[in-house]
Parts: sequence; C-alpha cells; structure tokens
Amino acid sequence: RAANFLRSKGGTNEKNSSGRQKELLKKLAKENNYWIDDYKKLGEYIGKGMESEVFLSPDGNSVYKANDLEFYDTPLSFLNTIDKHNELFPESTYELIGFTKREDTRKLAFVLKQPFIQAERGATEQEVVEELEKRGFSSGVSNLVFTKGNIEVLDLHEGNVLVDKKGNLFFIDPVIFVEEFKESLSEPSVEDV
Repeated sequence: RAANFLRSKGGTNEKNSSGRQKELLKKLAKENNYWIDDYKKLGEYIGKGMESEVFLSPDGNSVYKANDLEFYDTPLSFLNTIDKHNELFPESTYELIGFTKREDTRKLAFVLKQPFIQAERGATEQEVVEELEKRGFSSGVSNLVFTKGNIEVLDLHEGNVLVDKKGNLFFIDPVIFVEEFKESLSEPSVEDV
C-alpha cells in the first residue's frame, strides 16, 4: 500500500524524491494510525545492526526491526526490496507494520516484523554460496555479491544468514538491489524527518 501511495502522490517524480517520499509516508502513517511513537515498547531489545534496531516480540515468535534505510536512497526503493526479499526468501518474510522516528539516528524508520529464527549458528560463506547457487544465483569475483538476472544480493555474513538445527538457511537481513530500482550506495543523509 505504501509503495502505491508514493507512486500516486508523485513522490518519485520530485527532484528531491527521498525527502518528499519521507514526508508523504510520515503523513500517511499519522493519518492512518501506522505511526508508532514508542517502537521500543514492541518487545525486548536484542541488538542493533548497521540499519536496524531489533526487538524480540513478547511471545518470542517474531522480531521487530526499526530500519532507517541506511543502504537505500529512497523509501520507494526500500519498499521494492522488501517485496523482492519476500519473493526470494519466503522463509523469513518481512511485514511492514508501521513507521517511526529512530531515537538514535533521528531518521524516519520502517517498522518491520519478521519471524524469529531459532538458530544454532551463523552460516558459513560456503553454505551461503551453495544455497544461493541452488536458488539460481551466481557469485562474482568474490562470494560477497550474488546476482540473478537484474537482482544483486549482498551483506550475507554469518549474522545475516542463520542456520537452524536441521541445517536450513534463513536469509534474515540481506541487502538487495533490483536493477530497475537500484540506486548507488551513498553516504547517510543528515536529513531529519
């Protein structure tokens, strides 16, 4: 719904589309009860990565991530990658439940819900390579970037790919770029939403 809203409001046609998209999403969230004032009440804090603060739900079945789009130039590109993530990695789908302002970065953040994975350990590089090759991806010069058609998947270290007790791999936090939506990695914005 949020991606369609941005497209319909012309947020993608603006010269400063990232700022415009953030303004539109904040307005949509507040008008439709998707704004989460205190995201830290969603659960118990369990960690922080480059782009997300992570909380375990009270029932222990899900995690909530307050993601401030560190790797993406616009909210729409991030929304597109959430869809692609869910298509590529259905065992660890994201559900967008709302929006907030991160306390630490002071940036607009997407609040995502994802199944909690009971992991035995992080995946090895070889396990990641083998699993993605089974899924039709190939690695480039190094095993750090995987491609399949117009899709690039990266940031697949042992903290972002988990292995359960049965040996199944779960891609919980990859960075995904789709060529038609791909934007260059850039320095974080100092924009305050």
